[in-house]
Amino acid sequence: MKLDIDCVRDLLLAVEENTGLHKFCYFIDEYLMNKSCAAIDADPEHLPEYQAALQERHSNSKILYHAKYCVKAGLIESTGSLDGYRITVTDLSVEGHELLNNIRSRDNWEKIKEIALAAGSTSIRILEQAAANLISSKIVM
Repeated sequence: MKLDIDCVRDLLLAVEENTGLHKFCYFIDEYLMNKSCAAIDADPEHLPEYQAALQERHSNSKILYHAKYCVKAGLIESTGSLDGYRITVTDLSVEGHELLNNIRSRDNWEKIKEIALAAGSTSIRILEQAAANLISSKIVM
Protein backbone atom coordinates (compact mmCIF):
# COMPACT_ATOMS: atom_id res chain seq x y z
CA MET A 1 0.00 0.00 0.00
CA LYS A 2 1.22 3.49 -0.78
CA LEU A 3 2.07 5.67 2.22
CA ASP A 4 -0.64 8.29 2.80
CA ILE A 5 0.87 11.08 4.86
CA ASP A 6 -2.53 12.62 5.57
CA CYS A 7 -3.60 9.31 7.13
CA VAL A 8 -0.43 9.29 9.26
CA ARG A 9 -1.21 12.82 10.51
CA ASP A 10 -4.84 11.90 11.22
CA LEU A 11 -3.71 8.83 13.20
CA LEU A 12 -1.23 10.85 15.26
CA LEU A 13 -3.95 13.36 16.11
CA ALA A 14 -6.36 10.56 17.09
CA VAL A 15 -3.76 8.81 19.27
CA GLU A 16 -2.85 12.05 21.04
CA GLU A 17 -6.47 12.82 21.79
CA ASN A 18 -7.43 9.32 22.92
CA THR A 19 -4.50 8.22 25.09
CA GLY A 20 -3.32 9.33 28.50
CA LEU A 21 -1.38 8.17 31.54
CA HIS A 22 -3.72 5.22 32.16
CA LYS A 23 -5.76 5.41 28.96
CA PHE A 24 -5.00 3.42 25.82
CA CYS A 25 -6.67 3.55 22.45
CA TYR A 26 -6.98 0.86 19.84
CA PHE A 27 -7.70 0.32 16.18
CA ILE A 28 -9.73 -2.66 14.99
CA ASP A 29 -9.16 -4.56 11.76
CA GLU A 30 -12.78 -5.24 10.80
CA TYR A 31 -11.88 -8.05 8.41
CA LEU A 32 -9.84 -10.01 10.99
CA MET A 33 -12.32 -9.24 13.78
CA ASN A 34 -15.27 -10.55 11.78
CA LYS A 35 -13.30 -13.64 10.80
CA SER A 36 -12.28 -14.27 14.47
CA CYS A 37 -15.77 -13.70 15.81
CA ALA A 38 -17.33 -15.97 13.18
CA ALA A 39 -14.91 -18.76 14.16
CA ILE A 40 -16.04 -18.67 17.81
CA ASP A 41 -19.65 -17.56 17.17
CA ALA A 42 -19.22 -14.24 19.00
CA ASP A 43 -20.52 -10.74 18.33
CA PRO A 44 -17.99 -8.37 16.79
CA GLU A 45 -16.72 -5.38 18.75
CA HIS A 46 -17.97 -1.93 17.90
CA LEU A 47 -15.42 0.46 16.44
CA PRO A 48 -14.31 3.20 18.82
CA GLU A 49 -15.77 6.59 17.87
CA TYR A 50 -12.38 8.02 16.86
CA GLN A 51 -11.80 5.14 14.45
CA ALA A 52 -15.29 5.52 12.98
CA ALA A 53 -14.50 9.22 12.43
CA LEU A 54 -11.20 8.31 10.73
CA GLN A 55 -13.07 5.89 8.48
CA GLU A 56 -15.04 8.79 7.06
CA ARG A 57 -11.75 9.84 5.40
CA HIS A 58 -9.76 6.60 5.15
CA SER A 59 -10.62 2.93 4.65
CA ASN A 60 -10.30 0.44 7.50
CA SER A 61 -7.42 -1.33 5.76
CA LYS A 62 -5.61 1.98 5.20
CA ILE A 63 -5.99 2.95 8.87
CA LEU A 64 -4.64 -0.40 10.09
CA TYR A 65 -1.77 -0.38 7.59
CA HIS A 66 -0.74 3.11 8.69
CA ALA A 67 -1.18 2.34 12.40
CA LYS A 68 1.26 -0.57 11.97
CA TYR A 69 3.56 1.68 9.95
CA CYS A 70 3.53 4.33 12.70
CA VAL A 71 4.45 1.71 15.31
CA LYS A 72 7.31 0.38 13.18
CA ALA A 73 8.48 3.93 12.35
CA GLY A 74 8.65 4.74 16.07
CA LEU A 75 5.90 7.38 16.02
CA ILE A 76 3.42 5.56 18.25
CA GLU A 77 3.90 3.05 21.05
CA SER A 78 1.93 -0.17 21.11
CA THR A 79 1.50 -3.19 23.34
CA GLY A 80 1.01 -6.70 22.09
CA SER A 81 1.07 -8.05 18.58
CA LEU A 82 0.46 -6.10 15.41
CA ASP A 83 -0.94 -9.26 13.78
CA GLY A 84 -4.23 -9.60 15.67
CA TYR A 85 -7.51 -7.87 14.89
CA ARG A 86 -6.82 -5.14 17.45
CA ILE A 87 -3.80 -2.84 17.69
CA THR A 88 -3.54 -1.38 21.18
CA VAL A 89 -1.76 1.98 21.32
CA THR A 90 -0.40 3.35 24.58
CA ASP A 91 0.80 6.77 23.44
CA LEU A 92 2.74 8.78 20.93
CA SER A 93 6.49 8.28 21.16
CA VAL A 94 8.81 11.22 21.73
CA GLU A 95 9.38 11.35 17.95
CA GLY A 96 5.63 11.17 17.34
CA HIS A 97 4.99 14.09 19.70
CA GLU A 98 7.72 16.16 18.05
CA LEU A 99 6.43 15.48 14.54
CA LEU A 100 2.82 16.14 15.50
CA ASN A 101 3.70 19.40 17.22
CA ASN A 102 5.33 20.57 13.99
CA ILE A 103 2.50 19.46 11.68
CA ARG A 104 -0.51 20.15 13.91
CA SER A 105 -1.38 23.49 12.29
CA ARG A 106 -3.29 22.94 9.02
CA ASP A 107 -1.37 25.85 7.42
CA ASN A 108 2.00 24.38 8.41
CA TRP A 109 0.89 20.93 7.26
CA GLU A 110 -0.05 22.14 3.79
CA LYS A 111 3.29 23.99 3.43
CA ILE A 112 5.25 20.98 4.68
CA LYS A 113 3.51 18.70 2.17
CA GLU A 114 4.34 21.16 -0.63
CA ILE A 115 8.01 21.25 0.42
CA ALA A 116 8.22 17.45 0.60
CA LEU A 117 6.49 16.96 -2.75
CA ALA A 118 8.78 19.54 -4.37
CA ALA A 119 11.75 17.60 -2.95
CA GLY A 120 10.32 14.44 -4.48
CA SER A 121 9.72 12.51 -1.23
CA THR A 122 7.01 12.21 1.37
CA SER A 123 8.90 9.84 3.65
CA ILE A 124 8.47 10.39 7.38
CA ARG A 125 12.10 11.46 7.77
CA ILE A 126 11.76 14.07 4.98
CA LEU A 127 8.51 15.32 6.53
CA GLU A 128 10.22 15.61 9.92
CA GLN A 129 13.07 17.58 8.38
CA ALA A 130 10.76 19.84 6.34
CA ALA A 131 8.60 20.46 9.42
CA ALA A 132 11.60 21.31 11.61
CA ASN A 133 13.00 23.64 8.93
CA LEU A 134 9.66 25.40 8.47
CA ILE A 135 9.22 25.91 12.22
CA SER A 136 12.84 27.11 12.57
CA SER A 137 12.32 29.64 9.79
CA LYS A 138 9.35 31.11 11.70
CA ILE A 139 11.35 31.71 14.86
CA VAL A 140 12.23 35.37 15.13
CA MET A 141 15.36 36.19 17.09
